[in-house]
Amino acid sequence: ENRKQFINYIDIPLNLVYKFGTKTKFVIGAGPYGSFFYNGKEKTETQFRPAGFQQDENSDLPVGKKPGNYKIFDYGVNALAGAEFGKVFLTANYTRGLGNFYTANYDGSFKHQTIGATLGIFLGKSVKMEPAVKDKDKDGIPDYKDNCPTEAGPAVTNGCPDKDGDGVANKDDKCP
Repeated sequence: ENRKQFINYIDIPLNLVYKFGTKTKFVIGAGPYGSFFYNGKEKTETQFRPAGFQQDENSDLPVGKKPGNYKIFDYGVNALAGAEFGKVFLTANYTRGLGNFYTANYDGSFKHQTIGATLGIFLGKSVKMEPAVKDKDKDGIPDYKDNCPTEAGPAVTNGCPDKDGDGVANKDDKCP
């Protein structure tokens, strides 16, 4: 007798990923996942001696919490590690279920376990993240160029106030 089971769950991971490096970036990540039963089938082939063959297939597997059923929802943890080379990335991942996805009529452990790899290509133009420019007084002149970073003023006076609008900063103006 030869038996095979094909059980399909859709996994939804929630990973916290950290990238480090400059030209080649190394990637590590981990987090929990949730999954739900999508479909499955059992196939049994029996060969009788001297001659005979019987094949059974069940595509309507029982789901629920009773013995002999598959769980509708499952959960676990996963981890990944890899590298990015420009627009190409390669990662390896490992997933391990924390609960049994099958309720058996006997003692046993039925936990999901997956080992996989991903090869991908980023599409489109790269977006370079630039640090936010500080402007404490919100006058549109960055603090590193602003002669008065805590008081708003125009660009003509390098960010310092000009009460009379003559183009000379109040601090330097003899008649502000």
